[in-house]
Amino acid sequence: MQTRHIRWNQYHKNCKPKLAELLHGLGIDQSFVEARGSYLYDEQGNAHLDLVGGFGAALLGHNPPVLREALIDALSAGIPVHAQGSVRGEAAKLAERLNRIVEAERDAQEGGDDAHGYYVNFTNSGAESVEAAIKHAYKVHFDKMRRDYERLTRVLNDFYYRVEALGGDIELPGERSDLNKFRDDLDEYNLAQFEAFQNRPVVIALKGSFHGKTTSSLKVTFNKTYREAFEGLSSVQPLFVDMNTPERIGELVEEHRSEFYYPVLEGKRVVLRPVRVTRAIAFILEPILGEGGIRVVPDAVMEELVRQRKATGLPFIIDEIQTGCGRTGSVFAFTRTPLKSLEPDYIVLSKALGGGLVKIGATLVRRDCYDHDFGILHTSTFGEDELSCRVADAFLQQICAGDRQPLKQVVELGDYFKRRMESLQQRHPRLIREVRGRGLMLGLEFTPLAGSSPFFRAAGRQGVLSLLIASYLLRYHRIRALAPLSTMLKGNPGKKRLSVLRIQPPLTITRDEIDRVTDALAEVLNIIECNNEYCLVAHLSGHRVGEDERREPRRIPVAWPLREAEGHIDARVGFVVHPTRIEHLVEYYFPSFEHYGWNRESLSDWWHVIARFLEPVHTFTNRIDSRQFVLENNLVFVPYLPEYLTANHPRYRRQEIEDTIQDAVTIAKELGDDNIPTAMVGLGAYTSIATRNAQTLNDYEVPVTTGNAYTAALVILGIDRAASERGLGLEQAEAAVVGASGNIGLVLAQILVQHVGRLTLIGRPGEQ
Repeated sequence: MQTRHIRWNQYHKNCKPKLAELLHGLGIDQSFVEARGSYLYDEQGNAHLDLVGGFGAALLGHNPPVLREALIDALSAGIPVHAQGSVRGEAAKLAERLNRIVEAERDAQEGGDDAHGYYVNFTNSGAESVEAAIKHAYKVHFDKMRRDYERLTRVLNDFYYRVEALGGDIELPGERSDLNKFRDDLDEYNLAQFEAFQNRPVVIALKGSFHGKTTSSLKVTFNKTYREAFEGLSSVQPLFVDMNTPERIGELVEEHRSEFYYPVLEGKRVVLRPVRVTRAIAFILEPILGEGGIRVVPDAVMEELVRQRKATGLPFIIDEIQTGCGRTGSVFAFTRTPLKSLEPDYIVLSKALGGGLVKIGATLVRRDCYDHDFGILHTSTFGEDELSCRVADAFLQQICAGDRQPLKQVVELGDYFKRRMESLQQRHPRLIREVRGRGLMLGLEFTPLAGSSPFFRAAGRQGVLSLLIASYLLRYHRIRALAPLSTMLKGNPGKKRLSVLRIQPPLTITRDEIDRVTDALAEVLNIIECNNEYCLVAHLSGHRVGEDERREPRRIPVAWPLREAEGHIDARVGFVVHPTRIEHLVEYYFPSFEHYGWNRESLSDWWHVIARFLEPVHTFTNRIDSRQFVLENNLVFVPYLPEYLTANHPRYRRQEIEDTIQDAVTIAKELGDDNIPTAMVGLGAYTSIATRNAQTLNDYEVPVTTGNAYTAALVILGIDRAASERGLGLEQAEAAVVGASGNIGLVLAQILVQHVGRLTLIGRPGEQ
């Protein structure tokens, strides 16, 4: 444990401090020192069954012997890893093998077109492979549009000189009379159309897609949380299409066009003729959306995509970074879908291509659309290195060996794993919404747990539930699983995030190990069914739940069921709250803890860590009925305890707190509608202190008030109205402020002293 703490502290101090704290808060901050096959080993030699598999990279398991030997042999032979500017023999060999495989897999399917083959550009990662495909697609389209623009510019100039030489009167469009100005305006217009494409090329992708984190690949990644801080770094204009409406692709290609014009002379009348060129350079697609929740693109959608490709001619980039290289049972997953009838313009690979040992990616560009300058313009120090290419070639040989027996094994194991997960779904339909995926790329999506306690509801809605399940599996069963990384980041305030458990084991996993995973999941799902937060998260606050209690957990009644206010309302407000004591947190979020022993300090310490990564949540709606006027009040829960809100944090943590409270205000605002908007949001308890009496918040969309300020304002208005109704002049009246040493009393005194004839201040005994 001491070694583990040292490693965590080094990582936290020198690498990624916030990620380190997230891993710690989730209890998955495990350090591994050895890896073999399906297992990772910690410092004590404990074996952990790995279902993460390098997010799909370790298909053959960790340190597969065949590839390790290939790597050692290559190093022993002293192969030239760095021979830039020469003929790279290993790269050529690997590219040839990839071509043979894609041709064989397409020919094995009915409907394949005659193959053109591919030029292969090797890269260092999946993101760079996508980046290369987008760059190439842009260059090809840019060159075409540039040539169109230059040709039309020549046409315009030739037209101008020809007409000028003819002399005589001609009729210009739009009642123009100046031929010079007509030429200049048309040239300027065409230039603007060309620059509109140059500065805003369009790439179409699916909602939920993930394509990498370099500038252009990030732009076509759907998750806004990843993109918004870097939007301006790439001029790519992403357009996202819902999976259920693939026909929108053709509409978007039409909508986003540059329209050039050139003049022709009909008699003495000048007519403008259009040349229309779309600004869309490509459509990018994952056959299975990985970070999007392991969502398989249905065959019906794929068939429509084929129709869209043939109708529009839009280049297709098939992102096989996760799905490719055997993960779903074939080297190229698209060849097992209706897309098999296409020969995609681009195919991108990475992850498993390196066999889990080396970093390598590949961008396959169809020969008939290849730009031959691209191989010179897009190069890399480590692209095409002999070592990585040799290992990747050995990997492809291995998964295709013995009449492709390893790929058949992926299908068989994947089918068995999926059936076992579906059996869990049948036993827990309230918890598991869907089991999906292909081969050894599976996902379990959990429901939002609307009928459970507040903590389970919040965890289900915010995508945290799958991470807590992963934490439980790691601690009690030494099974390592994870959610998609997008789940680990906050989304838009109040928006639902999926809780998906991601299962991508190596093909070295056995049926007995799959059964072990199934039994462990059955145990934790039963705990959730019993509404027992303690058994799920006690290990995160230093308590270990015994095996008997985990297998037969206490069933805890839902103390705070979800109740939506119904009926007529006249107005709506919001109120931001937080737990003012750890006991209040336990009462509301963790009522099952009261049935066990728990330590106040250790629970508080854990909550201070994990609260950084939780979003505000709408917890309760109540109705206030007074004199036939009904007010709806929505309580929005901010997860921080008072000591965290008032601690002397570094600036970045104070900013996090302020941003979270701002998100809570946004959630409260968005609970309103056009008919009855949220009229005001109040800050409760320490949220006003943490935001300097709301001064750090943006209140341009909804008024924000602290309780003190609003109360004082209402009291002053009430005094003024009462005096008016009684015919009293305040300047002659005597007023008394009870509690004058408090925040509200002090404000009242400071205002009243300017208006009343006499003021009496009443405080607590001993106050001056």
